[in-house]
Amino acid sequence: TVFNECGDAIELVYDGADITEFCECEDRVPELITPNRDGTNDIFRLFSNCPAEDYTLIIFNRWGQPIFSSTNQDDHWDGTKDGTPQNTDTYLYRMVFRFPGSEKVEIREGQFSLIR
Repeated sequence: TVFNECGDAIELVYDGADITEFCECEDRVPELITPNRDGTNDIFRLFSNCPAEDYTLIIFNRWGQPIFSSTNQDDHWDGTKDGTPQNTDTYLYRMVFRFPGSEKVEIREGQFSLIR
């Protein structure tokens, strides 16, 4: 019995070949963050039930200046730039990634609000 990334049990007869199976990959991007350290909506990042490959996230302020970037899906933006809390405002983002086993490049672009 093998368990996939979703925790589903799969009965297999192993023949020595490599086995990789992922569940239906889903992603979610916040529309609002409130970085007040209460554990709810404190960060902006990709939330997904699958690991992302070839991941890039860039966050821009309202004047189009980049204020955060990362190529690690586990990194997140906490509403600061160089340790300085950023103002309540609307921010823009561009996120590019692929899900395992897929050649399709996923692009997420949009805006979200930071509220203090």
